[in-house]
Amino acid sequence: MDSQVTVYGASAGPSDVAWLNEGIQTLQVATSLPNIGKLNIIQSINLEQLSLMFAETTAYDPMSGSNLTTAAFTLPFAFLVDITALAQNITAGYDGQSFAELVVPRGPTTTDVQNRIIDLTFSNVPFAVYSDQHETFQNFVAAMTLGSS
Repeated sequence: MDSQVTVYGASAGPSDVAWLNEGIQTLQVATSLPNIGKLNIIQSINLEQLSLMFAETTAYDPMSGSNLTTAAFTLPFAFLVDITALAQNITAGYDGQSFAELVVPRGPTTTDVQNRIIDLTFSNVPFAVYSDQHETFQNFVAAMTLGSS
């Protein structure tokens, strides 16, 4: 399925040509980006801050949140893109093992467009540990609690 996008004008040459820049800044063009197949645009995700809220009934499915998660991305074209919202499935790994999944619903983001880094936050997302990876999760929690990574 193609993606429907709106392109907004930002600038057009030297800032001293005010009439042209003002005109370009009012430009809004609805268009679509053609579907060229699956793109792996997210290169890495860093959960720089993660909260896990444990309860006895959710020991291996705790609610999670993050006030500082970053995602480095790449695109198959050179123009700058400001990503303002994102939904993401994140696979958590530790010690060479994938052990849990976070299905982060669509939410607002900010983007460092020059460096292609997305900043996002999320809350109340289950940190769903795979049923055969409880030991890996226990080791992950112990390492994070004790401060080694």
